[in-house]
Amino acid sequence: MATPAGESGGSPSAIVFDIQRTAMNDGPGIRTTIFLKGCNLRCVWCHNPESFETRPQTVVLPNGTERTYGTPMSVDEVFAVVVADRAFYESTGGGVTVSGGEPLLQIDFVEALFRQCRDEGIGTALETNGTLPRRAYERIAGLTDHFLYDYKATGAEAHLDLTGGPIGPVLANLSYIVGTASSVILRLPLVETVNATDEHLAAIAGLALRYPSVSLEIMPYHATARDKWHALGIPYRLAGLPSMEPAAAEALRDRIVELGCPSEHIVVSS
Repeated sequence: MATPAGESGGSPSAIVFDIQRTAMNDGPGIRTTIFLKGCNLRCVWCHNPESFETRPQTVVLPNGTERTYGTPMSVDEVFAVVVADRAFYESTGGGVTVSGGEPLLQIDFVEALFRQCRDEGIGTALETNGTLPRRAYERIAGLTDHFLYDYKATGAEAHLDLTGGPIGPVLANLSYIVGTASSVILRLPLVETVNATDEHLAAIAGLALRYPSVSLEIMPYHATARDKWHALGIPYRLAGLPSMEPAAAEALRDRIVELGCPSEHIVVSS
């Protein structure tokens, strides 16, 4: 059974809902990305709603096929997948990325996997929403080469409405992580008419100026998760919203640069 933050056990396992090998968009180099189920937020644009619940879930997709999201896997089972692509990591500066959901809800698993990677010389990256207690980040910082750190909305009211969680821990934990030896990539999911406001863009530029070592990555909204929300029986607030056009994403990048962010620090993901 997966163990949440703050607990410990003998041989940690986690509920894994996907493993993507030769991934190119989850940190530097070629990576293997492990997606863990379970999240403490409910972001209205979430691309992986199958990650909300920690338990495995079986659903019927719109094409009539049945799919189960979530399989219990031990650290050794996951590491066997990770280590198979060691040559790619060594040649490109890549490694393993753990994402979700919020992977630190299963922190015993993440810590044990990252220790094994560190022992074998494999680089590590973690994607997190930044809302967990400080102790979780203190436990993992020394084992994490790169944090992919989400910054989703500006202001307490907007952040609570759009994500279901508080903004305070996100800012406080970011300040802590920037002070560690880990590199930080600030991930910015941007949705037109939802959170791509001038207030939010100005706050993003302000963070770039406050933390000059941090890189920024715009994550344009994609509507491709709509069918998964429907199959899971979860109401989808953005049902009528189309995917963001590449030109619109580039315009948002340009606006953040106009507001003070160094242009070399910010990219738009595909």
